[in-house]
Amino acid sequence: MASGQNMAGLVVSDFSGTSKAAVNPAAMVLSEKYLEVRLISGQFFIQNNVVQIPRDHFRGNLFLRDFGGMLSNADPDEPGSFLEKTNASGPLDAYMHFRLALPSVMFSFGSHAVAVGQTWRGAVSFDKLPGHSSHAVIYGKLPQQDIRYAHEEQFSLGSVSWMEWNVSYATLLSDLAHHQLALGVSVKVNRGTHAFLFQNDHLEYEDNDNDGFLVHAMTAQANFSLPVDYQDNSTFFPNGLFVGRGFSFDAGLLYSKPLHDPGHRRIRRIVRNTRFGQQNRPCNNEYVPYRYRIGVSLIDAGRISFNENLRQVDFNDVHNKHGRSFDKDARENIDKMVNEIREYFDPAGGVVLSDQHFDIGLPASVSVQFDYRVNDNLFFHAIGFQSIGIFNNTIARPPYLGIIPRYTFGDFEFSIPLGLYNYSKPQAGLAVRIGSLTLGTDNLGGLVNAGAFSGMDFYMSLQAGLFKGNCLFPPRRVDCPAY
Repeated sequence: MASGQNMAGLVVSDFSGTSKAAVNPAAMVLSEKYLEVRLISGQFFIQNNVVQIPRDHFRGNLFLRDFGGMLSNADPDEPGSFLEKTNASGPLDAYMHFRLALPSVMFSFGSHAVAVGQTWRGAVSFDKLPGHSSHAVIYGKLPQQDIRYAHEEQFSLGSVSWMEWNVSYATLLSDLAHHQLALGVSVKVNRGTHAFLFQNDHLEYEDNDNDGFLVHAMTAQANFSLPVDYQDNSTFFPNGLFVGRGFSFDAGLLYSKPLHDPGHRRIRRIVRNTRFGQQNRPCNNEYVPYRYRIGVSLIDAGRISFNENLRQVDFNDVHNKHGRSFDKDARENIDKMVNEIREYFDPAGGVVLSDQHFDIGLPASVSVQFDYRVNDNLFFHAIGFQSIGIFNNTIARPPYLGIIPRYTFGDFEFSIPLGLYNYSKPQAGLAVRIGSLTLGTDNLGGLVNAGAFSGMDFYMSLQAGLFKGNCLFPPRRVDCPAY
């Protein structure tokens, strides 16, 4: 699971057409700008209920510390440790997502808008981990020694990253004085840069004083495709950085009710002034202020097929040999490590290697948006995301519901995203735009020591553009012929 494109304080702003297009591509043609260049945009998100940093130990300089040292300090018998287990009951989850958007351009002309861009995205997930396993991950040992633990429910660990190139198009289906209806579509070409997926169906194990960590029974499957040479762990796979490919798309509709309704006459989107020879220039596109907007969209529908540099390991009811430990030389390269894993388990149990391709679905979801203007400066935006299952192996987006009041005035804007993450965790955020720079978070509590630290969210965007109805150069004067 991954946060995906929430970035609530960024995607609701009228200042940006490309950021709003990440949620609903139809928003581009109704943007205030006719030309927009996004220099860079990024997001980092992490949330979990497995481990936390107690409030008393969370400090502003925490992120400058050695995380390896922090992990080594994790000890349930040491109250001074930085890390501790949360009090969550039931399955435990951890999600991380990052996004880095490279320069992109949006251009609007008449009733149409197009955009091109490139984004690097990635996600890591630990889904439905058993509580006793998380104890072993955090503290290096199971809660109790010489006790056989069993877990019958499926849990998974996954990681994937990809580069996407997108072409977006939006148009006005209906453009009357009393309403506007826009349609938008984004088509993306995706190239996977890595994938790892481990799915466990059955696990029985114990921590034994004499023999160490023992696996009595395990049925699982691991798939991975990495852009490295498995023989010497060199940086890049011989065929380059990309080991997977696929396609995805976004599509959306957006209904806009103008702030002023002069009747049912047709509004001309491009101002023409033939007396002075003014041409149909994009800068003369008219931006229509709105009373409210309602949008619905489908985003990230698609998948990536990984079919290069594959390794697949099937564990068919395997168990490990008593007293068996890993060989340190196994770290020399990935192939040695895989073979060492095979030796770690009793061959009679059935560890099978294969090179079959596998697919990973992108975080497909349905989004609904509602934006209402209270006055010239104050707006209220409501937004929701619901993941939809299209493929068996997929990056899923946790549900999100948010209400975002925002205040905008010229070069200054701020919003306060109030959200419910995964239908269970309330969150409050803050986003501020000064000129062309936007900084924000949907989880302010994770940054200001409002409680135990279990996650954080941060995003930024830097962009510039030209606004509709504001031409930089006056039209060239053409003298009328004398008669």
